[in-house]
Formats: sequence, C-alpha cells, structure tokens
Amino acid sequence: MKAGQIGSVYRRRAFPRKHEGPPVVMSFQYAGRQFDTKSGLKAGTGTTNFYRSAAFKNAKSAPFSATSPVDIVLGYDVPQQMYCHLLCGLYRCQEVEQMSAIFAYMIVEPFRLLERVWRDICKDIREGTVNERVSDPELRSSVLKVLSPNPELADLIERECAKGWSGIIERLFPNINYIMSIFSGSMLPYVAPMRQYAGSVPLMNADYGASEAWIGINLDPRCPAEDASFTIIPNFAYFEFIPVNRDSAGYDSVEGDEIVGLTDVKVGQEYEIVLTTVGGLYRYRLGDIVKVTGFFNSTPKVAFVCRKGVVLSVNTDKTDEEELRLVVGKASLLLKESNMELADYSSYTDQDSQPGHYVIFWELRSHEHLDMDLLSECCKVLDQSFNNPYMRGRAARTIGPLELAIVKEGAFARLMEQFVRKNGVGASQYKVSRCFKNPATLKHFRDETIATLRSPDFPPELLAAWRPSTKIVG
Repeated sequence: MKAGQIGSVYRRRAFPRKHEGPPVVMSFQYAGRQFDTKSGLKAGTGTTNFYRSAAFKNAKSAPFSATSPVDIVLGYDVPQQMYCHLLCGLYRCQEVEQMSAIFAYMIVEPFRLLERVWRDICKDIREGTVNERVSDPELRSSVLKVLSPNPELADLIERECAKGWSGIIERLFPNINYIMSIFSGSMLPYVAPMRQYAGSVPLMNADYGASEAWIGINLDPRCPAEDASFTIIPNFAYFEFIPVNRDSAGYDSVEGDEIVGLTDVKVGQEYEIVLTTVGGLYRYRLGDIVKVTGFFNSTPKVAFVCRKGVVLSVNTDKTDEEELRLVVGKASLLLKESNMELADYSSYTDQDSQPGHYVIFWELRSHEHLDMDLLSECCKVLDQSFNNPYMRGRAARTIGPLELAIVKEGAFARLMEQFVRKNGVGASQYKVSRCFKNPATLKHFRDETIATLRSPDFPPELLAAWRPSTKIVG
C-alpha cells in the first residue's frame, strides 16, 4: 500500500468531507528544472521528475481538483508562479477544501505576498485579467483560460483583506478543512505565522518521507502540527537505529557502534535512522535525528528532531539546528510588545575574525523603524542562551561577541529565488538553511544587511546560573 493511500485513510477519518467527488485543493507546487546527464538521461529531484513526467502531464484523473492549471506548476519563474497560484486559488476560494505545500515556508510566503499584492489580485478577479507582473506567456494564457470577471468575489476578497491578516485563510476559504504541509524540523518557525494566517483552520503535519524512502505516516492528523509523531511503516524499508545522546556540549554523540532494530527502540531515546532499501541502499545513514514517542502495536512512533551535523562551532562549542531554534525563539519573544516580528533567520560561524564568533541573520516584518535598544537586548539574550561550552568560550574570550545582523524584508525569499534559478530545483523542495557555510549565501545576506549589533562583554558569573533553553514553538 502506498504512503499516500495509508495517510489519506486517516485524514478522511479525522476530517470527513461534506461533498462528493474529488476535493478542491489549493496546492503550492513548483516543478523545477531537469538537467541532462553525460549519458543523455534526464535527471532531477523526485518531485521534479514526477511533475515533468508524461504520466503527470497526461493524467486523465486525479485524487483531487487543483485550483492551479498544470502550466503554473511547470513554470520556471517562482515569483510569477506564486502570484498565479494565489490568483487561481482565490478565484475558487469558496470551493477550496484543503491547502497544501511540501514545506510550510511555501504556504507562508504566498500569504506574505498577498499582503503586498491583494489590490492587484482583486483587480484581476474583478476584470478577468492577469497583472503585468506575470510576463510569461504560458502562465498568462493558462490563468486566462480559467479566469472570468467576478466583481462580487473581488469585493468580498477586498473587504476581508482590508480587515487585516489575522485569520485571513479562515475568512476567505469558508469550506476549508485543513492545511497540510511539513511543519517539523527546520519548518517549525513557520508554525506561528501560519497559525496567524489560518485562524482556527487546523494545521496538519504531512507524512514523513525522504528522497531515499518513505519513513512514517501521521496517524493522528488532528494532533498539533508541532507535536506530530509518525508511525513507521515496516515495509517502506528495513529500518535500523543508532542511539544518539545530546549532551551539554550541544552535539550528538553515538554510543559506540550499537545498532538497534525496529522493535527494540526505547521511548524517549533519540536515534539516527539507518535504511536498507529495495532501491539498493544498504545501511544508509539518513542523517535524520528522531525521538521515539511511543508505539502503534509493535512499530514505533517517532518525532522529527533535527538533521545531524547542522552545527555552529568556533572552538569546542557545537550548536545544532534544534538548539539554535530554541535560542532564537527565546530571544524573539522580546519582540512581542513591539512593531517588529521575526519573519526568518539563519546563522553563520565567522572564523575570519579573531576570536571567531556566531553571526545570526534576522529578517523582520513591519519595521518602519528599528528599535535598536530592543534589538540590542535580543542580541544579548541570544548570546547568553547557548550551550555551556559556548558560555565558557565567551567567558574565556575564545569566542567573540555574537553578531546580530538585520536584513531587508524579502531577503530570504530573494535567496530562494536565486537558489532555484541557479540550481533548477523546484521551489517546492527548497528549505531554508538554518546554518550555512556557502560564501555566496554569506555575500547575499551581507549585501542585504541594514543593521548590525554586537553583544556586550560576557559576565563570567552567568556560567553558574546557566540553564538550557526549553521548548518554544515558532
């Protein structure tokens, strides 16, 4: 049985449909480019190859009715495609039952776009036209085939957008049952903005898969997205697990060469997944760290924790993706009483300075003016919230003051567009790197930086009071 078929059974149980026939889905999908191998074969990601296949293009039936024509998915310009996805989805907003994307970022970003272009969208729906920002002839043609003037709908959308953006999805899509995407791992920071847009519409974590194999199914679709566990399906692959400890140094240490079988894992323990597949992978270390949360009969349920090896490190300190998320979440709480909102973040270890130091890049929204005093306090909280070895390094001055760099609004979206253009990967597959080493990425963020702050000298007495950061969502 395919992963999608198993998962859909549980989704239908949790969210019974009111209508017959295929559900109408607003799906933010982007095919990306294939490339030619030296032998002349077409290659690409699994998603790209699927969307570019004859089977997809010529499919006579589908399990759902997409609001966007196929040509929008197959386009090559992400900003234009995103506008078209929005326009076509809003044109059918009264019919939409589900909203989806592979990663949560690709739902949040279109609604951030909507905040800027809603008047253009309303004009297009009112007149049955396509804004000039969409210049690709195939995209324009495909949208015009499904669009006709609808002044009443345009007026409705205009009224709701004018009220503000909290709960906009709930207000514009009256028949929507849920929003499905990947909200775990590096997508956790998008849960908060997604809830802001969604209102009371449930956020459902999609099933757990990788390019190498499907891993598990979300058997509890109504579980809060940030708390989702995935039940491993034993016939997806042969699963083994390497026990992992996360110590106060902030890194993952493997307990010898011990490998644990599927039924021998322990609740509460973290593991790295090892796969053997019919496709030829033998004891392949997936690099995903998961935590066992329970069992469904004899098969374990796991929660995704982070990717192994994504670290900031200057000296003996090692900060992984999960710890970085917690620290950023703690510092960003200070923004709640201001007009500033954290939209996205990433990080870099600057080893060119002496001593080396962490650089945290923040993109903020609604910053007509930056409150530098408040941001200085955020920088201080960031610096004083990392792991114990980092704190010791700061106290001993072997790690330099933390740098908080504020980038222009839209900097992360422009990075995604650059990445897609350069690599041909579909935007559906793009994930924000929370810790990077690429010089081109560093140059991009440095060019986009509008303000820089540095943390003050580190008081050694803080070491005695140090406590690890705790769970914060968003």
